[in-house]
Amino acid sequence: MKKRLSNIKLKTKHLKKESDNKAIASKPKKRKWLKRILFSFLFLFLAGSTTVAVVLIGMYNELPNIDNPEDLLAVESSVILDRNGEVLYLLHGDENREIVQFEEISPNAVNAVMAIEDDQFYEHKGYDIPAILKAVCSELGVCAQARGGSTITQQFIKNTFLTNERSYERKIKEIMLSIQLEKRYTKDEIMAMYLNRISFGGNFYGIQTASEAYFGKDAIDLTVAESAILASLPQSPTRLSPYGANVYPHLDLDPVTILEEGLTTEEEIFAAYPDAITGGLLGKSFKFGEGEQTVEIYVNGRANFVLARMRDLGFITTEEFELAKVEADNMVFQEYRQEIKAPHFVMYV
Repeated sequence: MKKRLSNIKLKTKHLKKESDNKAIASKPKKRKWLKRILFSFLFLFLAGSTTVAVVLIGMYNELPNIDNPEDLLAVESSVILDRNGEVLYLLHGDENREIVQFEEISPNAVNAVMAIEDDQFYEHKGYDIPAILKAVCSELGVCAQARGGSTITQQFIKNTFLTNERSYERKIKEIMLSIQLEKRYTKDEIMAMYLNRISFGGNFYGIQTASEAYFGKDAIDLTVAESAILASLPQSPTRLSPYGANVYPHLDLDPVTILEEGLTTEEEIFAAYPDAITGGLLGKSFKFGEGEQTVEIYVNGRANFVLARMRDLGFITTEEFELAKVEADNMVFQEYRQEIKAPHFVMYV
């Protein structure tokens, strides 16, 4: 019996020794595989980084030169004056524009444009990483739709040097040029260049020309309501033109349906019938029914949205918001006519 137990112990020791030897032998193999995996990852990282760097350098070398201030300025209308300095006629192509300095633009207009286009304009360095990530996330369908990822600086660069092509290459070039622009010019200068370049509908380019055309005043004198209206136009200057068919929203819904279903707000109508409301530039009230059965529904315009953003960002007070909303809804746009004085002399010139 003792001999048998002794043999069992010897066998157990032998098996344990074999197991320990196998474990020791497997450790170098595991380490080799681990090293191979780490090396592969490191190689791929370096190769990817090198490729990205080469591509970025290639894009950088293709960028247009923004050192010349004349390349940044938009084409301005030619002005024919008499000897006393009175304007006789404006000569322009597709873009009727009068360039003004930042100090000649109302702070209301600057705040309105910031509220709807880039509320972090004075904080970022030409690009907005969170906004870009939200835009990419939205494009991939992972998260809810977000505002565009382009800052005012990027929009100016795109309109001045690049195209509207939707591609990552154009976006990267846009960011590169925006960083350069932010290093060379102040925020106020960039804002002025942007407001002098963009379209406000028709052939009215630049905030001074648009202000004169729609309201008969200089850009420095724009009210909160007028500023919100102008800031609404660059998104869709043709569709939202003050002289077009979309000054006010359209409600394509049977009045009986509204009364029977008890829809009393824009939100309720849009939730029940998403395609019933077509947005306009200004807000409008719609009345349905008679007597006690009358229902009045107010549908916001894009200018109302701009005003609400200005209020939420603290650019205007709630009281200023309410007053501007009333002013905007009752806005009468000036009929624009380009006069010609001393036509014989102008035609000679």
